[in-house]
Order: sequence, then structure tokens, then C-alpha cells
Amino acid sequence: MIFNRLLLTLTLLMASAIGIQAQSNELAFTVSDLRVADASAFQIRAANTFGGGASFTRFFKDNLGVTVDGAVSVKGRSFTDSSLATLTIGPTFKANRKGTVQPFVHGLVGLARLGATNQILGFNTTGVGLAVIAGGGVDIGLSGPVSFRVGADYVGTWIDGAQLNNVKGSAGLVVRF
Repeated sequence: MIFNRLLLTLTLLMASAIGIQAQSNELAFTVSDLRVADASAFQIRAANTFGGGASFTRFFKDNLGVTVDGAVSVKGRSFTDSSLATLTIGPTFKANRKGTVQPFVHGLVGLARLGATNQILGFNTTGVGLAVIAGGGVDIGLSGPVSFRVGADYVGTWIDGAQLNNVKGSAGLVVRF
């Protein structure tokens, strides 16, 4: 227990020290609410799922960077559980990176994994396919290298011949270093 606290303290101190130098990287942790329009191929209809994710962005120019994003959304009903996981990469454009309010847009592409199980009907199915994420948001500076992020994305998935159109709202913290 003491070792974990010490490790966390050292990590935060190092992140703060790095944040004082050139800030060309961002690490974001978010919680999200994913609205699934129709996933009938997996017998899930209008499932509103909650989840979270993390992303890393490396800025190569003042406003242009590359983002790697991973997210998971889960829904548990009385007998049916479902999950959607995505791992994507793509360009991010962020305006006003030196200001307190920093709007951004991104377009990401990668993999999606959708799974569903139902104990009563006796099915357990999983599919892997393409994920496309397009959206953006705004980062609002809090203190030093830490910002608060609010975002909204279209999350399209193509899994086992079924196209799923989703909308995701998210909020979380960003650390620049």
C-alpha cells in the first residue's frame, strides 16, 4: 500500500516537472456515454452504454497531431450484457493550443469489437470490424498542464456485415507534457 502511494506521488511529480517543459504531448482520460442507434445483428436495440477511455496525442506541428485512442463502453441489463471496444488512430487539429480554451477536431480509424451475451436465450457472440470516429470538443485549462475536456463523437462501426451508428459524449482530464 505504501509502495503504491509512493509510486503515484513520484509519477505525479514527474508529470508536473515534464509539463513545465515543452508541451507537445497530451494524455487524456475520459468517461463516456455511448448511444447505440441499432445493433440488431447482435440483438441489442437502443442500448445506452457507459464507459471510459484514454488517448495519447503527439503534436508534430503547432496545431496538428496524431492521436491514438482506446475506449470501452459496457451495458448490463437484467440478463443481457454488451460491450463495444475501439482502438483507433488518426489526425487531430487543435486551435489555440497556448490558450485557456482549446477547441479540437479529430478523425480516427481502427478496430472495433462488439460482444453480447444473454443467459436466458443462451447466446454469446463477438464480432470484430472497422471503427471510424469523427468529432471534437474543447479543452479548458485548469491549472498548469491540466485541462478539463468535453467532447462529442460519431462512432461508426462495421462488424460482420452490420453497420452501427453511435454517438458518444465524453468528459475527462487532459495532461500536457
